[in-house]
Amino acid sequence: MSKRKNNDNGRRMSVKNLAVILVCAIFAGSALLAAVGFMSKGFINTDVGSWFEKELNPDNLIKKENYNSKLDDELENGLKIKWKDNGEIVLSGKVDDTKITGEQSPAPYPFTSVTVEPGKVYTASSGNKSCDDKTFGLFVEWKDSDGFTKSVKVADDAVKLDFSDYEEEVTLTISIYYQNDVTYFGLQSYLRPVLVEGDTAGEFYK
Repeated sequence: MSKRKNNDNGRRMSVKNLAVILVCAIFAGSALLAAVGFMSKGFINTDVGSWFEKELNPDNLIKKENYNSKLDDELENGLKIKWKDNGEIVLSGKVDDTKITGEQSPAPYPFTSVTVEPGKVYTASSGNKSCDDKTFGLFVEWKDSDGFTKSVKVADDAVKLDFSDYEEEVTLTISIYYQNDVTYFGLQSYLRPVLVEGDTAGEFYK
């Protein structure tokens, strides 16, 4: 009698477990379906790759469509540059520039220009806290109201560009600066260039 009772209990437990599993599966399936519907915007967008794309900051004045038409994927000195569709820049490879000596740095590599209005303040940022004055970052260059060339490096901290006393538009040439005899790894050596109006740094993504 006890053996049969134990078997009956085992069968009852199995049925309960099956019911729990079925309920969990239904909830999981519903959650997955809801997530797919959300990411695909109501099952309209069938491009799965775009579901995970972040929305870019519309206030960023540096636009991928305005990058220079001819950009190198690899420089003669060994630096490799990946230009992503969203405007992100990834550096990799070992830089071995034999054209410079001593502590000289390779010339910054320009990739775009932005014309801003006078009488305003703007803030530039690299989008990467791993940037450093002595490793890599953004190099911004322009001419002041007297025609003299001004420049600034944008590394881990945002940099304020004050054109409040300018009376004419200012064209900023934006480049990548980097160093010789350095190996860059794409995982950390990326740039998400941002330029926004105002004295507060903007984000690359919205």
